[in-house]
Amino acid sequence: MQKLSILICSSDKYKSLWTLNFDFLEKYWSDCPYPVYLGTDSLIYQRSTTLINRKGQYLSWSSCLLEWINQIDTEYVLLTLDDFIIRKKINQLQIENCLEFIIRKNIDCLRLVARPKPFYPENEDSLFGRYDMMMPYLASLQASIWKKSSLLSLIKEGESIWEFENSGSSRAREQGGLSFYGVYETVFDYGEHIIDGGKLLRTSTYNLPIDKYKLDFTPNSFLSEINILLKRLRHFCIHNTPTYLRLKLINFLYSRYKSNTVEKKTLASHDKEM
Repeated sequence: MQKLSILICSSDKYKSLWTLNFDFLEKYWSDCPYPVYLGTDSLIYQRSTTLINRKGQYLSWSSCLLEWINQIDTEYVLLTLDDFIIRKKINQLQIENCLEFIIRKNIDCLRLVARPKPFYPENEDSLFGRYDMMMPYLASLQASIWKKSSLLSLIKEGESIWEFENSGSSRAREQGGLSFYGVYETVFDYGEHIIDGGKLLRTSTYNLPIDKYKLDFTPNSFLSEINILLKRLRHFCIHNTPTYLRLKLINFLYSRYKSNTVEKKTLASHDKEM
């Protein structure tokens, strides 16, 4: 019996990403043995088992996620997003190692990208480590393997994707008893997301054949691209500092910027959905 499924979260308005995503999934993970699901609003995609919003009405991102998750019968779900385009070959043995680790340790969430790296090594020779529960965006939507029941416990209907990451992290701390782990070396490599605020990130697509796929997105402005590159540089520096300094820096920076960022992105998301 399968223990793991893959869920690619999307929506009808991002349908032009689907062929790009699945082409690269098949290219770099040709031996994937797990069922792959695509979550949409109502459209069916022939290359995947499509999970749609069965309520037939507009739902928020988190409400759609709840709908999709409830249609999956495996105990664990590898959750990823439609604009996470795999860039390097995925080692199936590493994925199996990750799944074995999360089952053996009864872990609630294992992040598959080393961004940020974990705070506390599981042991000196391990690929895995534990995150500090006070880390901002603990319930990140970077590609991760989730215990399905734990993910369901953090979903609150009516939230945007950014609200889930922010408020879901707070709920995880309040709930207690959950464990969040990550890898010290990325095993599910998609570089960076290629869509930001509904626009194409050219700095994330420089090595992708974008013209071939005719994506239905206008590019971000030059200034937006520069700001995103600066943010990535800041995160890179933070993620490579010693653990005791990293947590202090992350909390300081996010305490200044996260509220404003979440508010802007949420308002922009709601405006687009109207």
